[in-house]
Order: sequence, then structure tokens, then C-alpha cells
Amino acid sequence: MERNYYKLKTIDIDNKSTTTNVVIIKNIKSQQGLVVINNPFTDQIDIRFDKMPLSKIRLQITDASGRLIHKEETNTLSQYMRYVLAGKVLAKGVYIFSAEVNGARYTVNLLKQ
Repeated sequence: MERNYYKLKTIDIDNKSTTTNVVIIKNIKSQQGLVVINNPFTDQIDIRFDKMPLSKIRLQITDASGRLIHKEETNTLSQYMRYVLAGKVLAKGVYIFSAEVNGARYTVNLLKQ
């Protein structure tokens, strides 16, 4: 079961603010998803999974023509990851980042600055 914690702060036109109590929203049917936090990127890609991965994660980057640039597997079971392109010099342009996690494949278009 996934839990999300929310707290809202509102600011009126006269600059008075109000903050709510913390509210917990439980989502027992949530599915896995992938968000790239820093898109466009420079030399590393910061990834956030919606749920904690339960198995190995397979990551790969291809260029716009489909040529494989980099591929790796990791046993790091974390909701947040930093994918460092060590030793890889990528030209500016569009790349396709994909991650296979928990038996499903997620793909995101990236822009290299």
C-alpha cells in the first residue's frame, strides 16, 4: 500500500497564510511509474519510481535512431536513483531512457544539454 503525505499552505491576497494539518492518502491500487527529475540533463539522470522496486532494475539509454548508448542492471532497491553516465560523452540532443522494473518497462524521452 502506498501512502502519500500532504500539507497545504495558502496565501491570501493580503499576504496572510494558512497551513493545514498533515493528511495521509492511502492508495492500495497504485501502480509503478517512473519520473526523471532533471530533464533536460547534463551528465547524470535523477530518477524517482512511484513505488519501491521489488526486483533488479535494468536501465538503458538509446539515441534517437535506436542505437544503444549504455545499458546496466542494478540491485539497488530504492525509490530514488542517480544514473551517472561515467565515461560517456553524449552530444546534445534527444535520447530515450528506459527502465525495466518489476516486469514492466517504462520509457522517457530525455534532452541532453
